[in-house]
Amino acid sequence: MTLNEAETRRQLIDRQLLLAGWDVNDPSQVIQELDIYIAKGLYPSAAESREPYRGHRFADYALLKEGRPIA
Repeated sequence: MTLNEAETRRQLIDRQLLLAGWDVNDPSQVIQELDIYIAKGLYPSAAESREPYRGHRFADYALLKEGRPIA
């Protein structure tokens, strides 16, 4: 059986998160496609990057506790 990414998430990952007590439809518990910006140096730059995703990483899922990612 070959699943695309959306089907894999829905049938495998979302189901396992639900069994573990996480509601993937509740954005206060689970965020999908979390954008993580990694700035160079001590202070974030206000300038636009010439490369649109430079310094950005993405997490497929973030599990939240009290509004903060914990996993």
